[in-house]
Amino acid sequence: MTSKQTIALFGASNLWFSTGAAVQCLATAFQPPMEVYIASGPGRSYLTRGGNVLVQYEGHVRGSLLRKLERNKPEQLTVVLTDIGNDLIYGASSETLLAQLERILVRLKALNARVVVTQIPLESLLKLSKGLYYMIRSIYYFRCRIPYDPMMAMAGELHRGLTTLCREHRAALVDSQASWYSFDRFHLRPGAWKQAWSAWLKPFGVEPAIDAGIRLSGKSHWRRLPRHYRLLGREKQGSPKPWVPMPGLNVSFY
Repeated sequence: MTSKQTIALFGASNLWFSTGAAVQCLATAFQPPMEVYIASGPGRSYLTRGGNVLVQYEGHVRGSLLRKLERNKPEQLTVVLTDIGNDLIYGASSETLLAQLERILVRLKALNARVVVTQIPLESLLKLSKGLYYMIRSIYYFRCRIPYDPMMAMAGELHRGLTTLCREHRAALVDSQASWYSFDRFHLRPGAWKQAWSAWLKPFGVEPAIDAGIRLSGKSHWRRLPRHYRLLGREKQGSPKPWVPMPGLNVSFY
């Protein structure tokens, strides 16, 4: 009998938008049965509560998914940490963010997890003009007052720090190609979703098929909310029932 794979994906908007592509890549890379946990959401961060005007999500370091993994102690745990960086625009320093990411890696190491960390797309971010930066900041992060130059400097510090951190904790660090990103330089283009997830999963020794033609059944993941979130400042709970896109594959949202 094949033992169950437990796969946990932590991220923000890119993971939220590309969930379907991520699940399709997982379906071609790993053998069922699989229990997949996804903690994502536009504007989500690792340190603090983040999101947008309507919906706020819990930070990953104190989030319910990490606690669930520690309670359940799955035998075969595979983890991807992606979409790192929103904390900077919420006011955290790169040093503080790296320290909290190290805490997460230590906790995952205690669970004998295999971990991939996706590097921030620094090459893409450095192509962001000052004018576009301030326009995006006013739309997505209107409370942020950090100027362009300090933000780019912190991004460089985070990029270097992630390289050191992953080397010290033996986590696989995977680069993100600048060509994958859209005009705003930090959101993946829809056409690059499967290519990105295929590359991010390869350090686990698998070969996800980008064009496998797998169809996912059930209600769209777009309609599924995490277990805990805030809507207009009020605590809400999503459905605990998992999405079952194909036999032997359960997907739960946190």
